[in-house]
Amino acid sequence: MQHQASQVGNGFQKLAQENPLAVGVAGVALGSLIGLLVPESQGERQLMGSARDTVMDKAAGTAQETMDKVGTIATEAGGTAAQEARKEGLLS
Repeated sequence: MQHQASQVGNGFQKLAQENPLAVGVAGVALGSLIGLLVPESQGERQLMGSARDTVMDKAAGTAQETMDKVGTIATEAGGTAAQEARKEGLLS
C-alpha cells in the first residue's frame, strides 16, 4: 500500500515537471473555489456591491473550467502511475 502511494506521488511529481502551468492553474482554481465558499462580510458587500457579484460569477465559471481540466490531468496522471506500477509488477 505504501509503495502504491509512493507511485502516485511520483506520478504527481512527473505531472508537475511536465505540466507546471497546469499545476499552477489548478492551485489558483482551488484557491478561487475556497474563496467562493467563504461567506462575504457586510463591509465587503457594501464596498464592492454588484462588481463583486460580476467578478464572483466569472471566477466561478473559470474555476469550473479549470477543475474540469485538472480532473482530466489527474486521471491521466493516475493512469500513468498505474501503468508504471504494472511495469514494475506492483499491480496485476
